Amino acid sequence: MSGDGTSKEYPRVLVVSPVPMPRTGATGQTLSRLFEGWPEEAIAQVAMAQSFDGQPTFIARTFVANGWVLPLDRLARMALPANRPADAVPLAATSLSGDVRTSRAARLRRHVSAAVDIGPVLPNTSLRRWVRAFGPQVIYSALGNVRMIRLTVALADMMGCPIVPHFMDDFPGSMYRDGQLCGAARRALLRGLKQVFARSRGGMCISALMAREYERRYGLPFRDFMNCVDQPWFIVAPRANDGSPVSFVYCGGLHLGRDQVLLRLAEVLEQFNAMCQACTLTIHTPLPGPFVSKFERLGCVSLDSVAPSEVRPALALAEVLVHVESFAPENIEYTRWSISTKVPEYLASGKAILAIGPAELASMQHLKGSGAAILATSVDDRALAESAQRLLCAGIRDTMGEKGRRFADAWHSAKSVRERFRASLQEWSLSDGTV
Repeated sequence: MSGDGTSKEYPRVLVVSPVPMPRTGATGQTLSRLFEGWPEEAIAQVAMAQSFDGQPTFIARTFVANGWVLPLDRLARMALPANRPADAVPLAATSLSGDVRTSRAARLRRHVSAAVDIGPVLPNTSLRRWVRAFGPQVIYSALGNVRMIRLTVALADMMGCPIVPHFMDDFPGSMYRDGQLCGAARRALLRGLKQVFARSRGGMCISALMAREYERRYGLPFRDFMNCVDQPWFIVAPRANDGSPVSFVYCGGLHLGRDQVLLRLAEVLEQFNAMCQACTLTIHTPLPGPFVSKFERLGCVSLDSVAPSEVRPALALAEVLVHVESFAPENIEYTRWSISTKVPEYLASGKAILAIGPAELASMQHLKGSGAAILATSVDDRALAESAQRLLCAGIRDTMGEKGRRFADAWHSAKSVRERFRASLQEWSLSDGTV
């Protein structure tokens, strides 16, 4: 990466992350696009553990903290079977929400994971020397658990610089709510967050609704930053109106109950086909194998996986893009304020969107405001059928797709979002010598 050659100020940013951040995955994709163009000499990264997926990081200057920084994690690893990957992510969970297992072994693991998470974090001499040599003016982190919070606070105190937290989901509201360690884990999390906010001039959230909620909750200014899209995403590739089946396309994970919602949609589209209204549903998802059996009885459905570089061409083949969220109460709590990395890409692609999920979710509100989506706020067969039926009209699809493209150009265009992101980090950095 290199700067744009202008007089803009790029503060020296230290990114603190659980693993070296690749360009793939939801968080990696979002951060790599936000930091695109940042001068290499002004960005560095401290990672808790070496990534085990083999993906190169988008930040060239990276320090991987060894086990001595996390002594309890190191001791726990020594007790694990020898075939566990040596470079696996730390044992402490980044989020325990949505884990509904109730077996004794599962409950024990959750307590052990919490104990490891709230254990000491001890930046060693090598890490301290490396960070001081870089000399950050601001520390940026998506946090995610207590150990990430403690390392971020320790490095901020060592350098006397502010922290800018970026919340990708509402883990502060949901993590350790099950009383792990008799409530000690939850108390440690809340203390850590209080320390972060005491060292912050402002924070970032994944959605505007979350930003407003966090301002109310924590009394700091928050700004919304989610995934952004470059100009190639705005090139609309319309399909020929040749009488072929109307193609519904979903791209994303099937966790958090999303598979069940897609199954209901698939059943509705199968009914359309029985009435000679030809439709297909293509599901592009990581590791589709475990879900094949759920959909194989439905002839209108195909499942596969696509590489990150293939997502844009895959979306271009759709007439309708599908966004789904779970209606299960435990999943609503976890996803209430979040917006998927795919939403800006959906909007920029110039395609109509069928959005299925609870009306109160930030993602549903965002799509509603775009004018590009028809919302189905119930999985009732009639509600789904009525929403999908409207999108069988080519004129409606074209109108809504163009609205989405204009909305994405105004709110998600990478050039303007990156400048706002840079200006925020500059504003909240160590510019006057005090935190």
